Formats: sequence, C-alpha cells, structure tokens
Amino acid sequence: MTDEPTLFDVAQKIPDSAMNRYFNTTNLPEPELKERELRAGTQNRIILDFFKSHPGQSFTPFEVQRYVNLNNVPITSIRRAMTTLTDLGYLFKTDIKRPGIYNDQNYTWRLKNYI
Repeated sequence: MTDEPTLFDVAQKIPDSAMNRYFNTTNLPEPELKERELRAGTQNRIILDFFKSHPGQSFTPFEVQRYVNLNNVPITSIRRAMTTLTDLGYLFKTDIKRPGIYNDQNYTWRLKNYI
C-alpha cells in the first residue's frame, strides 16, 4: 500500500475552468459563451461519472450517448466531452473499435486507471 495520490485525488485539483472547456469556434458573445461553458462542464461531469461507475469497461461515444441517455445531446458534444476528459487525464483512447450507428468503426475510451 502506498500513499501516492490516485488519479481522483489529482483530479480534485483540476479547476472547474478546465472541466468547463468549450471550443468557441463561432465567437459567441460572453453571456452565451458562459452558458455553453457551464453546459459543457455538466456534460463532462455526467460522462466522467458514467465511466467511474463502469471501471475497466470501454465505450464508444455512441454507446456513452445511449447508456447515459443523452439522446438529445449531439454526438459531437459527446466526442468533445470525451476528448476533454482524455486531455485532462481521466480517460484514454483504446485500440478497440466497435461499429457505431452508421456501421462505421468507432474507437472506445476507458477510465485511465483501469487498463
């Protein structure tokens, strides 16, 4: 047993601004941008909680969308959230692929401390 911090101890130190990352590619004005950042942060947390509750399992973005019941959320937002969580060190992209809803092969992601 070691006293080294776990991924989740370190993650607690990640500021909300990092979890609320939104790519403002359309130059939204400040009030709308803040709302989108909060929405992105909420999606990130929901998806991270899903992965935490399924340690050791890998999922495509389409599977996350279906299992978390985010059918009203565009798949691009699910992918953005999973990329953000990967960049922050929570998830990693595996070499495993599964077909998506269009039968195209999609990579899967997994919680980082479960390889």
